[in-house]
Amino acid sequence: MRVTSDKQLKCLGSGEFPIADVPGLSVRVSPRGLKSFRLRYRIFPETKQYSMPIGRYPDVKLKDATSQARIALGEAARGRDPAAAIRRARAKPEPEFYFAPLVDQFGDEWCMANHKPRPAREKVHSLHREWGRRANFAKVDVRNITAEMVVKHLSAIRASGRHDANDLSNLKSFFKWLHGRRIVTTIPTDGVRHNSKSRPRARYLNNDETKSIWQAADEVGYPFGHIIKLLLLTATRKEEVGGMRWSEIDYTAAEWTIPHERTKKQFKSIAQPHLVPLSKPALELLRSVPQLCDEYVFPGQRGDKSIADWDKRKDALDKLSGVKDYTIHDLRRTAVTGLGRLKVPPHIKRALLHHSSRDVLDLHYDQFEYVDEKRDALERWADYLMEVAYA
Repeated sequence: MRVTSDKQLKCLGSGEFPIADVPGLSVRVSPRGLKSFRLRYRIFPETKQYSMPIGRYPDVKLKDATSQARIALGEAARGRDPAAAIRRARAKPEPEFYFAPLVDQFGDEWCMANHKPRPAREKVHSLHREWGRRANFAKVDVRNITAEMVVKHLSAIRASGRHDANDLSNLKSFFKWLHGRRIVTTIPTDGVRHNSKSRPRARYLNNDETKSIWQAADEVGYPFGHIIKLLLLTATRKEEVGGMRWSEIDYTAAEWTIPHERTKKQFKSIAQPHLVPLSKPALELLRSVPQLCDEYVFPGQRGDKSIADWDKRKDALDKLSGVKDYTIHDLRRTAVTGLGRLKVPPHIKRALLHHSSRDVLDLHYDQFEYVDEKRDALERWADYLMEVAYA
């Protein structure tokens, strides 16, 4: 007797009965009346017969069982075992293939070899935070992570109002490394696109805002007021000024040399330090800094590390200045915008920013540091800034 309907299936006694229209599919009824579907199939071009469970009735309806069986038979006809995915899912996971420990290994072997310590740590931390914890991948076998799982979490990122481009980029790098190590045979991020991309910030301070912040920095004083002024005077990054060492300053030459390891520039083949000429106001400002620590110009509260509590200090500065909706990095953009207003050429501004360039001329040929040109630009900018601050 071949089963053709759910009504007929409910009336079956114990035994095994074939399902109509799907060769190899049957329903087995136990003496206790439990009904389960099973499919027997051959994987092309083999002659050996295999068997796989489809599910238990009524959790799986007859219509669903026949649909799944036809899909499985189609896979077998193409030479693929339809039960392989089921066996992988049921197999006991191997901790060495878990996402979290492999991310740490990826950080040690690839990130540290291709990035500086800080961005390398940030990439690993981002993978753990976004994909390990928020996507619950931490204890998932990386071989079982699918494109559907990735896309689902990218949609969740977008729904939360966050940008997902960097998170997807980090995951793609991780899976390319896994594939190169032959840990995974397929890359689930291939063909997956991000849903959004963060827009570059364009905020810079106008002259009135710059004046207000400079005068607030005067009132705040050492150390944060000095830091804010140096950021404006040198167009450098907050981590570079905040981590400034006494050993990096040459008062005689009026220069500040930031080691390559403390800059953001990535290319290790051109591991040049960043030489920042110090204008007269910048030099005077540094001479007024008390030497409370043998190493750091701006030590933290304990004295053995650089300054750290940026947000708390900026909040106090903002209350004094009345300027809102800006970040500390916007001070760097303000300085560069001011240099543009003073007609400083783009290649000099790029040298002052110490940006990595992908232009062949800049990357492989022009190794000149433009020290005199940078000094002239920063002196002119300092003069302009003093006029704005004390007008």
